[in-house]
Amino acid sequence: AESVAEPAPKPKQPRALQFIKINEKGDSFVLEEDAFREVLDAVPENMPISVVCVVGAFRTGKSFILDLFLRYLRKTSDPDANLRTEDVEATKAHEEWLMAEGTHLEAMVDEKDQQQSEVKQAGFSWRPGNVRNTTGMWIWSEPFIRYNPLYVAGDSSEPEKVAVLLVDTQGMFDMLTTQMLTAAIFGLSTFISSYLIYNVDKRIGEDNLQHLALFTDYGRIALQAMEEENPSSKHKQPFQTLEFLIRDFQDYDDEDDVDACVESMGPYLERILESSNRDTSEVRDQINICFEKLGVFGLTHPGKQVPKPKYNGDLSCVEPSFCALVHRLATRVFGTNSARPTAKELEHEAGAVVKKRIAERYITSADLFEYVRQFVKVFHDSLNGDGVFPEAKTLLAAAAEANNYNAMEANLASYKKAMDLVCGVKQPYVALGKIEESHKEYLKLALLHFDRIATMGSKDRIAEFRDKLELKITEMKEDYIANNANKRPDILRFITILLMISSLVYLSSSMLNIFCWPPQTLGFDFEYADMCGGALSVMRDVYLTIFVFIVLTLLTSCWGSIGPLLQVALAGQQATPEKKNQ
Repeated sequence: AESVAEPAPKPKQPRALQFIKINEKGDSFVLEEDAFREVLDAVPENMPISVVCVVGAFRTGKSFILDLFLRYLRKTSDPDANLRTEDVEATKAHEEWLMAEGTHLEAMVDEKDQQQSEVKQAGFSWRPGNVRNTTGMWIWSEPFIRYNPLYVAGDSSEPEKVAVLLVDTQGMFDMLTTQMLTAAIFGLSTFISSYLIYNVDKRIGEDNLQHLALFTDYGRIALQAMEEENPSSKHKQPFQTLEFLIRDFQDYDDEDDVDACVESMGPYLERILESSNRDTSEVRDQINICFEKLGVFGLTHPGKQVPKPKYNGDLSCVEPSFCALVHRLATRVFGTNSARPTAKELEHEAGAVVKKRIAERYITSADLFEYVRQFVKVFHDSLNGDGVFPEAKTLLAAAAEANNYNAMEANLASYKKAMDLVCGVKQPYVALGKIEESHKEYLKLALLHFDRIATMGSKDRIAEFRDKLELKITEMKEDYIANNANKRPDILRFITILLMISSLVYLSSSMLNIFCWPPQTLGFDFEYADMCGGALSVMRDVYLTIFVFIVLTLLTSCWGSIGPLLQVALAGQQATPEKKNQ
């Protein structure tokens, strides 16, 4: 019977994956490593990442705005399709993408459906009304490759590409989750994001600023450590961009004038951050110290139909002024993804696509996994231990541990990649001396690169990781030598065959010499004696060549062992006259 080939597995559709899961009691969480790795493995190797995370109180529309972001990102994913010669009117720009995939948001959870995982994952699931929907932390499985606006303007070369990751978080203060767990999720979101969107309702209140104060002590200690390790550092804040996103903002003079609305937000933020009260001014000072960039963006009310429990995701019910502002917000966060944006687009996308940085180093997806794993461990141990928020020093130590581990792993990978080209599985047998020489060169490079990256934490701990890196590289070298030895040709058998051929040729020439006599003429005229002599000459050259080849082969194969001994002997001879002179 003929075998029937199994059908190829269907590729997984992009979807939201839960990577931080809350337990049933609502007092602890765990990292879903497989789900998180699936997302990070989809990022091209060594590409910088931007992590956009939305946090805020529950039932304030975080997942709803993320679904609109997804539509914008999908529609603008092709840079060539984003080229334009003239700007679109601000109140109509959203029309190009908002309903390109249909008039309804498909990720809405039905009121009767309590299982978020069963939703058709066209986006982050959400539901209207006041019932909690998102729990833990979710990440979109598909990274969006975007142009970095900083490398677009005035640069004729290929713009830098960044992988954008979207993260949705459980709402705070939902009365089902402990305050400590809420703080832990908020803290984890702050640590892993490069662009943190703090979703607030109607205004920025003092309580919103106080929640951020939980992390100002971490920021202060982290800042001190950074300045001690690198006083000339150009990055003076531990965190990057914080954007206050005000929902149902009511202070715009004209909601239809998008440019005027955006311009009015700068003075609004200045007023919020000003305070004559000593206690509140300290909180504001710490927030300024901890974040590189602070911003605020107000979205008007989406329309009277949207908050109702029976709302079905129909985007035609959403107010045009809200949609126009969402477009400007999406451009502000994700850029236009155009290699040649217009002057106005460059202005609107300034500060977009923020690359994730830890201390002085921009990280990749492989690095992010270890950072999240370390932070989750710290929060998990604190919640299950004395039940208090982790101390700033503990969080800083976790960041240092992840940074040094990533430095070690990155340089192990670099060493392996370089040595694979010298004596990897696909390479032929090489002399032992070549392996040793290459090992010394790439070990030196790995240690130098490690020293540039591993700059966080105590010197003793950094030294431990450095020693571990050197040990692992030495072990890898021994593996390369062993594998290379297995590819070594069987020299004894090879030489035996050559000797047999040489002996056969020698015996044949000796026998032929018996039947040869001197030629009758001086020149070569194809007489018997000339032909016989020529054959003898060729045979003699053959077995002499084989003999020389055998000697050279033996010397080459043994040089890896003889070479070092000769070097030691020569060094000893040079040292002897010096001692005599002394």
